Amino acid sequence: MGSGVTATTMTVRMPSRIRDGMLRGMEFAIQIDLAPIITSVKTIFDETVLPHLQQEVWRIAQMAQTEWMTAIGKAHLWAGEKDNYSSTIDIRMTGPYAALVDSDYKYAEQIETGRPAYDLKRMLQTSSKTRMSKAGKKYLIIPFRHNVKSMPKEVAIAAKQLAPSRVTGMGTRISATGATVPQAKYAWGGRLKAGSVPQMLRKHAGMVRFDVSTPRAPRSTYLTFRVMSETSAGWIIPPQPGQNIVKGVVEKLRPIAEAAFAKAILADAAQAA
Repeated sequence: MGSGVTATTMTVRMPSRIRDGMLRGMEFAIQIDLAPIITSVKTIFDETVLPHLQQEVWRIAQMAQTEWMTAIGKAHLWAGEKDNYSSTIDIRMTGPYAALVDSDYKYAEQIETGRPAYDLKRMLQTSSKTRMSKAGKKYLIIPFRHNVKSMPKEVAIAAKQLAPSRVTGMGTRISATGATVPQAKYAWGGRLKAGSVPQMLRKHAGMVRFDVSTPRAPRSTYLTFRVMSETSAGWIIPPQPGQNIVKGVVEKLRPIAEAAFAKAILADAAQAA
């Protein structure tokens, strides 16, 4: 009977960036030395054939994948990012008693350890939709969607009563970065003026109601528009603390894995007896 058998149920690897020609990232692992358990078993058996242990490694790895995806679903992330992140989580066996659960989502490490402040105005240099002012400054018109259910009652009533705006056609324009992009043509309706409704918030000023009805049902979308230019103040996302999603999953599963592996070894020993 040998010694030094190790079961690695979950190595969580998050490649995040390429630096010096190598892929760098983060890695968490549950790694358990089974030698003491095997040594304590009085039965002689082939430690290279441990079916119960192999099954438990795979089961715990599957549990890790599920827990990781569940934790992402509960994290403070926007819905699209949750979906993108979760879809990259992969699972595979890398040895008889080793499994890897990994993600190549490019923002995984930032989500785990924290994000630095980010100036949204940087996109003015790269966005295909950037416009150029008469003064030679780049700017973008940013739409913000609003839900009437989340508006103050008076604001929601006034918004619903706005004369509708509509898209009447489509054309193209050349952006400030040289791209040819679609350009909608509008027939503008009513617009909420700042302070015109009690309890109106600053973010509701200038709101319009777009008629996006279908033959089956009437429907409206409520939008405001803000200009972000090279000379704008603000438009900086503050630093975000790390959410420790993977660290939490590993800490939760470690005692479960340790107990499961010890039980599996005993089951394999009993079967070999």
